[in-house]
Amino acid sequence: MFFRLQHYFRFILRSTNQHGVHSPFIYQLVTRCFYDKTTHASYGAIASLFRKRKPAKLTIKTARLLNRLPRFLRCKTVLIIEDSPIISTIVTIENTLTVTSEINSDVHYDMICVHRQSATPQLLDQLISKTHNDTVLLITNIHQSSQSIDQWQQLKTHAKTRVTIETFNLGFVFFRKEQAKEDFIIRK
Repeated sequence: MFFRLQHYFRFILRSTNQHGVHSPFIYQLVTRCFYDKTTHASYGAIASLFRKRKPAKLTIKTARLLNRLPRFLRCKTVLIIEDSPIISTIVTIENTLTVTSEINSDVHYDMICVHRQSATPQLLDQLISKTHNDTVLLITNIHQSSQSIDQWQQLKTHAKTRVTIETFNLGFVFFRKEQAKEDFIIRK
């Protein structure tokens, strides 16, 4: 507990909002997706899901972001590798997309979501090979332990990684070749 609290205060001191972002793509992502205040039709279903069973380490605010993200990025194929099916359920509410939990050798995914405990270096290398220019790789619980922070730092320095966004609980990795290599720490 003390570890997470200490890292949260460090995160707050280093983080910024949309005003500290100078990349047009990231600025639009932050202002139109992360900070979207619109009440979407899917929010009722997400709230109902939370009433039935509260997911561990997942807030309703994060769940709403996970639901908005594929819509904003126009994702069609999503790979979700996690311990429980809750994220798959949240992502598919009111979104038209194909979600799978098995890596298909013939598919390059638009969005890949990995729970931090599953994110071994070998798995991450395999997943990165399944990306294309507009893919987002989403890692959950990146500040859970010192090991998860080390994994996050290694992923940020990967040769294919162009842009990373850290939102304390979530890490977003983009592989956009036209984007300058940058790391953002954003309060959501």
